[in-house]
Amino acid sequence: MDTAGRALDDDPEVGLPAVTEMRDELEELERSQVSQALRSGWTWEEIGRALGVTKQAAHRKHGHRPLAPPPPDETHRLMTTEAAREAVFLARKEAAGRHDTLVGTDHLLLGVLQQGEGRAAEALAALGVTLQAARMQADQFATGTGASDADPEQLPLSKGARDALEHASAEVARRGDHQLGTEHLLLALLREPESSAVRLLAGLGVAPADVERELG
Repeated sequence: MDTAGRALDDDPEVGLPAVTEMRDELEELERSQVSQALRSGWTWEEIGRALGVTKQAAHRKHGHRPLAPPPPDETHRLMTTEAAREAVFLARKEAAGRHDTLVGTDHLLLGVLQQGEGRAAEALAALGVTLQAARMQADQFATGTGASDADPEQLPLSKGARDALEHASAEVARRGDHQLGTEHLLLALLREPESSAVRLLAGLGVAPADVERELG
């Protein structure tokens, strides 16, 4: 007898555990569907509406969770460019060099700028955002302890940075691309209005809409 059938059993010893099992299965299915929605570029408002809750409730429940893995037939299609990987590596070096304790969204933005190639760097340059100016603006977000021997690879990512890396794949899907590049990482950094990357750009007089317009 399947789970649904056991949940309808007259014996509570059979039915109640089956109800719990169904609830767990539904929770995992909801997480999978929300992950797919994010990869497809849905907003939290759209996700909340589909779930019958507010966007705040949807974000509160799922925003802190890592995205569920994509279906196997999608996994092989999404490749990360060398430039995007280098930008993340440089972000870690930026955090270590600034003696910060976490790799944040501001460091990811600095990594994109330091990498210096591709559509993301071109869009930022067109808006007058330079690495030097961004580094000066980033000083206000410092979490440094003064340590001088931090290993970049050992520095943990902040929740915002983790979210941005995960949501970059949603930007790939939204734009109909097949590779995750620095432009998708940059767009993902813009999605959280209170992130340090967005605040850093705001300090330089650049709004997320400006960046999106340059990226086309």
